[in-house]
Amino acid sequence: MSGRSSRIAVVAEDRCRPSKCGQQCRKRCPVNATGRHCIEVTPSSKVSLISEDLCIGCAICVKVCPFNAIQIINLPSNLDKETTHRYGPNSFKLHRLPVPRPGQVLGLVGTNGIGKSTALQILAGIFKPNLGKFTVSASELCLLSLVVHITLYCGTVHNFCRTPQVLMKF
Repeated sequence: MSGRSSRIAVVAEDRCRPSKCGQQCRKRCPVNATGRHCIEVTPSSKVSLISEDLCIGCAICVKVCPFNAIQIINLPSNLDKETTHRYGPNSFKLHRLPVPRPGQVLGLVGTNGIGKSTALQILAGIFKPNLGKFTVSASELCLLSLVVHITLYCGTVHNFCRTPQVLMKF
């Protein structure tokens, strides 16, 4: 990511179906056409994996995906090194944390999936920030996906149960 704007490639695991779409994202990627592997789908893959370092931000993959499973988000260059937390490759990425001040009210407003609950969970000590560095085994990834779905669909921070210890290894 040297000298160019960075981007986040988000692949929605619940919508990506490489075995049913003909892998148009991989086939139509201009970076892949040059022989580099920007978008990869292995025989054992359940979703496409997009290299954020190789991605040029053309968004062709976004347009050709029949399941609307891909988002490419271009970031301002000043966010390159300020990652607070990330769940895994091609997933949510939180930059910076809000700073609560004594005697003041802090409001977090944003669309679903933007990181409001994650920021509060980090500030509350429920999540340990991984600064964007993650190493997740397949079993941990399944568990992590379950925890994220529980958080997103079953409530907010005040009724979120403590995460399993395996998530605190980050």
